[in-house]
Amino acid sequence: MPALATLTILRDLLKSRPEYLLAGELDLPKVRQDAYDLNPELIALLLKSETLKPLLFTSVAGTEVFRYQYFVDLLTNKEFLPDSFTRFENVIGLQTNDGFLARRQETVLSFPYKDCLLAGGMSKEENKSR
Repeated sequence: MPALATLTILRDLLKSRPEYLLAGELDLPKVRQDAYDLNPELIALLLKSETLKPLLFTSVAGTEVFRYQYFVDLLTNKEFLPDSFTRFENVIGLQTNDGFLARRQETVLSFPYKDCLLAGGMSKEENKSR
C-alpha cells in the first residue's frame, strides 16, 4: 500500500470535484461507480496527478490502462478516510445512552410469565407429594 501522503493526495484530489462531495464529505459510492464505469472525467482527473499516475495506471503497448481494483483498494483502505466507520469497533448489540448492554455491570432478571406462579421444590419430599 502507498504512503499516507499518497492517500492524502488522492483524497484532496477527489474532494476538489463537487460531484464527488455529499454534504461536504467524499461520496465514495459515486467515486467507485464512476471508476467502474471508467468515467472520462474521473480518469482525466487521476491522470493529471504525477504522484498518482504511476500507481493507478500501467502502460500497455503505449496506452495507459486504469488499475481499477487497485483504485478500489485505495478507497477502502482505512487510512484513506480515518473518520469512516472502520475506526470504530466492529460490535453489534443492544445499546443504551450509556453504551452497550453487554458491557454494563447491571443484571436484570426478566420473567416471561410474570402473572403466573411457578411451584416447584428442591427437596425429595416435595417431589414425592406430586
